[in-house]
Amino acid sequence: MVLWEVTIRFQQVRNSNFELLRIVSILLIIAMHVIGYAASKGELSDSNQYIRFFIGSFGNLGVGCFVLISGYFGVKYTTHKFVFISWLTTVYAILCAWANNDFSVTRDCVMAITNVPRYFNWYITCYLILMALSGYINCFVESLTKNEFKRLLMILFLFFSVLPMMVSATETALLKSGQCVTYFIYAYLIGRYIRLHRDIDVSKAKSALMTLVFIAMLFIIKVAGIMCPAIDAIPVMSNNSPLILGAVVSVFYLFKSFNFKSEIVNYISASVLAAYLLDSLKPVVDNYFLVYTHTLGSDFALYVTMEAVTIFLVAILIDKIRVHVFWKAEDYIIDKMTSLLTRIMCKVANL
Repeated sequence: MVLWEVTIRFQQVRNSNFELLRIVSILLIIAMHVIGYAASKGELSDSNQYIRFFIGSFGNLGVGCFVLISGYFGVKYTTHKFVFISWLTTVYAILCAWANNDFSVTRDCVMAITNVPRYFNWYITCYLILMALSGYINCFVESLTKNEFKRLLMILFLFFSVLPMMVSATETALLKSGQCVTYFIYAYLIGRYIRLHRDIDVSKAKSALMTLVFIAMLFIIKVAGIMCPAIDAIPVMSNNSPLILGAVVSVFYLFKSFNFKSEIVNYISASVLAAYLLDSLKPVVDNYFLVYTHTLGSDFALYVTMEAVTIFLVAILIDKIRVHVFWKAEDYIIDKMTSLLTRIMCKVANL
């Protein structure tokens, strides 16, 4: 079945609450990256520094929300999907390298071909590994009782969240500030636990309040870390920190409480992965907004918002053009690559 048919069927049956969460998450991630890019080129005023902390507190939830949603619905490995994600990552990496080098073919364009095997995009690499392991993980957790699963999560929470934050041990072989396979599996297990044993309705008011409490704590600690160098805020802001995870779970339950279907939301959400991959177009888009020239001004937040939304819309447009114009060629290539990879895996398995 061709890719665009899969997308259409997917949109028709899936509720829109988590699709909206995916859209909000990627917009916050893009905004956080835009601010980081501007800050690397120009000094932020005190007020704009607070804006950076505030957006960053929300933006850090994005990856956790994506993985938690995957855990809630369950990831199922297929060679076709594995190849498709690898293909899409490579194509968009080449496109970004080409655009960021004044639309000329450079060494970056050639190196972009190897982005997936070089683990250049940590999120994609971790997701592909998680997908490859998903069948075994799903079988394992489904064999556990509720109490056994709960104890497992408590152990992981202690060693992967609490202790690293307490001793500032974020850059370890197992964690790397949450940008690693360990965190992906950890967050995925939380999502599976919610689906299997905690699939309850939490009121919008309660989940919204809890989200704001966690965000406020993250913001206060970040500000305190700037004002008092003795306070190390980095472990608290890492993806695997207890406060980030608490906020992610609260946001998840907040959007879970929504019950609506929107073809527009689902249509846009189908290109969220593309928006993440094309976020690297920041240098090109920034040539038009020059956000770094507004880092000391009162209009900084406005320019960040305009650039983030523009990057998102450009990414959506590019992805829809790819789907509707190149789907035949892309489907043919992916089918051939899938068949080749399947034959290789069968031969290796028979050795």
